[in-house]
Amino acid sequence: MMQWESPGELTAFRLLDCDPGITMFVEQPCVVVYFNGLEQKRHFPDIYVESCERKELWEIKTDPAEPDVIARTILLKPLLKRLGFIYRLVLNSELEMQPRLQNANTLLR
Repeated sequence: MMQWESPGELTAFRLLDCDPGITMFVEQPCVVVYFNGLEQKRHFPDIYVESCERKELWEIKTDPAEPDVIARTILLKPLLKRLGFIYRLVLNSELEMQPRLQNANTLLR
């Protein structure tokens, strides 16, 4: 069982479950502590996604993403890349693209 906090996260889990290139995914896998220039912050990415080629941390958001989310993404991308992770801001509109989502839902039935 996966815990999800938004419809976008549930959609992401469904798509990841159907992707043969994904070897593993986990909800809220870690805490990322970073400094935003003013203060120390704590961030809990929504999903850890792993394939044979890469390790990614996903943050799922509605469209359009809030300015502070975009700023955090710009800050964290290069920091996490040095540690071997791709940091992705994934918007609901990307997850809901058809026919991909319909195909995933059909496969999961």
